[in-house]
Amino acid sequence: MRFIKLEWQEATCPECNDIGYCNLPETNGSTELPCLCQKSNYCLLRPERLKRIWEIRGSEIPDEGSPFRADFLEQLQKLGYENMTDEVAITTKTKEKMILTMAGLPVHRRIALSYGKAEFIRMCSFNGQQCNIINDFKLHVDPAFGNCYTFNANRENPLIPSRAGPSYGLRLMVYINASDYLPTTESQGVRIAIHGQASNGFRIIFWAFNGMYDYGIAKIRFNISKY
Repeated sequence: MRFIKLEWQEATCPECNDIGYCNLPETNGSTELPCLCQKSNYCLLRPERLKRIWEIRGSEIPDEGSPFRADFLEQLQKLGYENMTDEVAITTKTKEKMILTMAGLPVHRRIALSYGKAEFIRMCSFNGQQCNIINDFKLHVDPAFGNCYTFNANRENPLIPSRAGPSYGLRLMVYINASDYLPTTESQGVRIAIHGQASNGFRIIFWAFNGMYDYGIAKIRFNISKY
């Protein structure tokens, strides 16, 4: 079935069955459901969002003897996964291909395909004061993780908390939008890296998944004197 926007019109249907076929608008029914109708009196339930291809076909390879196995393997071959049926190997190869594909795109395309500051960072405070999300975070584009945002990146004007404690550190509420994740994604959450302003080399890495997390870090300096 083709979906050409000009051939479909938004309407309200009185009833739709389990697989999405609806009764015509202005007919008897007990509910009002959003639907899409063609001029030929053919209506379908309008989804909240379009299904991804892996949600329709599934992400698991059909068992031997399944009528869908040959078609699934043919699709894998067209995608460059010939003679591969192990799901772990396919996932690993897909991740590698995606990183290489993203790295080959122009920077402005890579930025547009990932989340902007205001989309990702919903709330922020530092030193007990509200952050300026647009000005306080510096964009870094990573081929593996997409848009990354660095806080306190200005070496000429560093931000220093007035005292210790969780209320005076960096506090964030971020939106991960797990419903938009690809099937190659193995977990849901964000990656937090703590490093100096002068270098991105040495990092302390934390992972935060769904929920609320508190992380603390202390710097200890030793002075060693030679006798």
